[in-house]
Amino acid sequence: MTGTGKGGAEGVRAVSEQHGIVLAQDQASSVAYGMPEAAIATGCVNRVLSREAIAPLLVSLVCEGNPLSQAQPKKVTPLNTQLRLSPMLQDALENLLERAIAMHRTDMGYIHLFNRDTCTLLLAVQRGFDAGSIDNLQTVSLAEHSPCIRALRSGETVIIEDIEVDPKFAPHRAIAAAQGYRAVQSTPLTTRQGTLVGVLSTHFRQPRRFLPWEMRLLDMHARHAADVIELFESEKVG
Repeated sequence: MTGTGKGGAEGVRAVSEQHGIVLAQDQASSVAYGMPEAAIATGCVNRVLSREAIAPLLVSLVCEGNPLSQAQPKKVTPLNTQLRLSPMLQDALENLLERAIAMHRTDMGYIHLFNRDTCTLLLAVQRGFDAGSIDNLQTVSLAEHSPCIRALRSGETVIIEDIEVDPKFAPHRAIAAAQGYRAVQSTPLTTRQGTLVGVLSTHFRQPRRFLPWEMRLLDMHARHAADVIELFESEKVG
């Protein structure tokens, strides 16, 4: 990853000779490109990725045991045409989602923004989902009982550790099976002033339980995300 000099090039060759997998950071996301460039120049690098894409791919390869041919990193993509996101807010949301996904050691998630006029959640950014098959996530109404709406209503994080054994998730199991996730968490994004601005959800290929320290990190990240969104929204109004 980012760094100067040619250190690591010989190690890259050694890993490749043992039929290992070598990932390198791309130039666009590197602060210093000398080290990744030297690694790539060896011809032994299997995949060149942005900084944000490396961790989710490692999760797919190491934790889930997926072969490299099937572990395709997916870019965060804005989907909802009802939202008119500024380029800066879109970039901020993408970064917030990427950090949450890396922090939770997964490769799937999305952020909904709360529309007070329609009392709905509108999908802002997502990663890991097939864009052609998540129309049901574009707009989520308060009448539904999905984890993100439950989080919105309660004002608290909702965790489904295993969708196969949680009776409240039964209506959504077919969607989860099609998308390939087994657990989900949804956290309301509430600012320090108590304003609800959206919901952050991450999804997991296997059953997942959060430890107390992970919950504290999740709360901190959610509060930061809410403050960032509120900042952009206030500037837009101003």
